[in-house]
Amino acid sequence: MKISIEWVYRTKNGTEAVFHSEEMSPEMAVSLAEDMEKTGRTKRISFFDISGTSWTLKELKKYLKEIETEPHHITVYFDGGFDRASKKAGLGCVVYYKQNSG
Repeated sequence: MKISIEWVYRTKNGTEAVFHSEEMSPEMAVSLAEDMEKTGRTKRISFFDISGTSWTLKELKKYLKEIETEPHHITVYFDGGFDRASKKAGLGCVVYYKQNSG
């Protein structure tokens, strides 16, 4: 899953601006949001996945906790070949995933 962050920044004199981030991993989004909150100038932080669903920081942390023991960020590669001399074919598959990244 990829997440983008939208946050409202407020300056000392009260001027506000809305910023949007590029897509990133949920782990990186949580880390950045926690750092932005430490400044005390972030009025509101929202997270959006690629389908447009809105998440709060609390929901995103809960999601990360839930998938901690499940495989995620799964990538599968397939490869095949054929030997004309022996007329034999072969197929290979490899699966990469992340798990227990905590």
